[in-house]
Amino acid sequence: SIKCAECTDVSLCIGCFSCGVEIGTHKNSHSYHVKDNIGALKIFNDDWTAVEELSLVDGVVKFGLGNWKEISANMGTKSERQCEDHYYDDYFGVFGKIL
Repeated sequence: SIKCAECTDVSLCIGCFSCGVEIGTHKNSHSYHVKDNIGALKIFNDDWTAVEELSLVDGVVKFGLGNWKEISANMGTKSERQCEDHYYDDYFGVFGKIL
């Protein structure tokens, strides 16, 4: 969530923050703090966290597409097969059409 640094009682979800929601005296130009919850954030599905998504993409950039053993080892949380399947299914599959 996003917490306004100027309004002590205002917290916004990412969607409201990105749309520039203004509530009461809160203005979208106010300074803000991001609550460190990226580990809980899901992007494509409930099986992969945002941190894992970033790690997967970083691994593909660092080790090259198809080097799933190195990518998996670098991630430390997913198998080679999970990395490969997720990358092809979500980055080239359904979601790949809109990325």
